[in-house]
Amino acid sequence: MWFSKLKRPPRAALYATPKFLNFKTVSGIDMSIDDPKGQNIVLPPDADVTVIGESLTACLKASRSPRRSRDPDLYHYRETEKRYKVWRGDLMARHNYKTQKAMFSVMQFINFEQADNYIRGEKMKIANLHKQSWTRSETDPVLNIHNDLSSNEIGTKILDFLAAHARR
Repeated sequence: MWFSKLKRPPRAALYATPKFLNFKTVSGIDMSIDDPKGQNIVLPPDADVTVIGESLTACLKASRSPRRSRDPDLYHYRETEKRYKVWRGDLMARHNYKTQKAMFSVMQFINFEQADNYIRGEKMKIANLHKQSWTRSETDPVLNIHNDLSSNEIGTKILDFLAAHARR
């Protein structure tokens, strides 16, 4: 059947604050979900640019497009909600954020998608601080990275983009 061949391009997410950079694998066919079987890499904000580039590449390589019947746990809403609460609590504890507002109000979020010969990063804006929901408009900044760049060059582009579009 035609739908059995559906496949999304590799995807990843970057959550960045002044205290950490967190790269996560994103998977799914009809929705984007932080993948528990993928990569979850937490780095200090002053991490080596090569390690930053390698982290994004590793997350993109781990991205997958399983059908719901093949991996129901990936798409299970309650499990996703539990994993999110654990992830959020872990980052808050490890980096001394006392409240969700303190962490999310300084957080930058970039959705990455690999297509053809480039990686596209779309910066998202927080729409609702209490629900940690994110949105994007056509005027929000985009980062395009050519696939042929080295890990060092990819990491440098990411750090430059974060610096140029830091939350104020």
